[in-house]
Amino acid sequence: MGLTGALLREAIYLYSIARTLWLLRLVKPGATRSIVDIVEAQAKKRPGAVAIYYLDQAMSYAQLDARANRYAHWALSQGIGRGAAVALLMENRPDYICAWLGLFKAGAQVALINTNLTGAALAHSISISGTKHAIVGKELEANFLATPFEVRPALWVEGEGGNLSAALALRCARIPAHRRGSTFACAGADYVAENGGKAALLSVWPGRAGATQQSQEGQKPKRNPRSRHPSHAPPNRAALQR
Repeated sequence: MGLTGALLREAIYLYSIARTLWLLRLVKPGATRSIVDIVEAQAKKRPGAVAIYYLDQAMSYAQLDARANRYAHWALSQGIGRGAAVALLMENRPDYICAWLGLFKAGAQVALINTNLTGAALAHSISISGTKHAIVGKELEANFLATPFEVRPALWVEGEGGNLSAALALRCARIPAHRRGSTFACAGADYVAENGGKAALLSVWPGRAGATQQSQEGQKPKRNPRSRHPSHAPPNRAALQR
């Protein structure tokens, strides 16, 4: 890469960081507005605008929000609701942000696990988060399975042939009902009541919305009050573009 190309790359990077900071200016401790609100607003206002550049791929805000919604519906179907902790062990790629946002939409807390950890160190980092579920990228599945857990959390693998990938394909891409302020529920997206999951202690990013409960018989859903956890900015995994 020549000097001009290098300077252009750095300029794009700095612009992206500046745009991200501007979008997150209202996301502060104690605020009711979270990163989820920002992404949903961008998806509605500029659905075709690029949200994430990854290698030779580009993901729009509409695609980002839809993918995150699938994660949210999956989480709720597994009983992962407000206050529940989920470990996220995945390399830097779009699904990392989609999973993180989707879990926020469900009201869960996310323990962001260092992908360089192995063995006892990895087991300790996941165990102290108090999670019963771990979302693991296919590229790190073998590492996770070789880890000596005292109590291994449920493994959900995202990637080719992964059980989470198969589950997400069956989930709805619409915004969860509790975030839209309606009682609409997507076909195949089961809702469960919020549980009393222990809050994660490591790199936790709390969500703001509670879970929704709906019976299979079609009874009127009972909406839980929204959480008032502080909102935080996302980890610097990828820059959100305008």
